[in-house]
Order: sequence, then C-alpha cells, then structure tokens
Amino acid sequence: MYHNLTEGGSAMAELCRLACKEDHLDLCRVSESPMLGDARWIVPTVWRFMPLVDGQVRGFFASWKISLWLYMA
Repeated sequence: MYHNLTEGGSAMAELCRLACKEDHLDLCRVSESPMLGDARWIVPTVWRFMPLVDGQVRGFFASWKISLWLYMA
C-alpha cells in the first residue's frame, strides 16, 4: 500500500500493525517509490494504481466507488 503518513501517527501505527500481521500487505511511502522516486506530485487518487508500474508487485487489486473491481496477477 502506497501511503504518505507520518511516523508516530495513529493511522501509521495501525497500518504497521496490519502489515506485521498480514504477510501479503507491504507498505511503501509514496515519497520513496521504487519506480518513480518521490511521487507525491501525482494526484493522490491515482496512487492506488502505482503498483501497476512497480516491478516488485505480483498481484494488484483495487476497488472503485462504483463497485468496479480490477485484479491483475
């Protein structure tokens, strides 16, 4: 999951807890994207698609408010 959360915040603590519990969840700061470098210039609603250009990702799943599902494996 690409994020732009700060260290020490409650949301970051919860994400870290989940990432430690779930081996299929990896966290990546949007400012440290492996393929794009500092990608904070990208509109945040597009961040969910950043795994599509990340060579480390084996599967991708995203949802939209209109209930359209996309899965790439």
